[in-house]
Amino acid sequence: MAHSPLIPGANENLAGATLIPDPTKSWAIYGELQEGKEAQYYRFNISRARRIHIMLFKPANPENLEFAPGFVLIGPGIINQGDLPDYVEIPAEANAIVVAGEQPAQAAYEPFSASSFYSLAELDIPAPASGTYYIAVYAPSRGGSYGLAVGDRESYSLSEWILIPVKLISVYRWGGTELSHDFLADCSYSCNWYRDYDLVEKMLDGAYSF
Repeated sequence: MAHSPLIPGANENLAGATLIPDPTKSWAIYGELQEGKEAQYYRFNISRARRIHIMLFKPANPENLEFAPGFVLIGPGIINQGDLPDYVEIPAEANAIVVAGEQPAQAAYEPFSASSFYSLAELDIPAPASGTYYIAVYAPSRGGSYGLAVGDRESYSLSEWILIPVKLISVYRWGGTELSHDFLADCSYSCNWYRDYDLVEKMLDGAYSF
């Protein structure tokens, strides 16, 4: 499945939670926790009975081998499940589902971003009530890079199609891929990106911020 890349901002507390514009659309969010006992937050609005589908993953590189994050879904109508870490914020009187991450035996390959990853945790439920929900990604013991896939519906605006090649550069960096002119040229061909090598040069030289 091709997810539209979404790069979060500063979201280290509940008040600064990154907005997911449409949680039924297929998004892939790429983040990094700096250390253990830290959390990052996302929020979305959804109507009752609409599908909430969340998957947590991490890049398949040696630096993240011991990194085992989990996530928490927080929102109206939820029945408490799991042990909530004491460093994860939730709104007053809110309930939460805690989904701990588990390392699988093998990594999976994602052709859209030409990268491999470990799928760590997944939740797929109908929204029990209409309202605002939060996702907190947390790390019990150490930091590392993680990805959060939300939604299933593939839909792209014109601006998203234009920016996908640029955003994928940040995805490659997130996954620990060493970027080179030859690598980007190959990706631009295989992913049907722009055949504009001046753009490739600007990406490598840092002319574009991601």
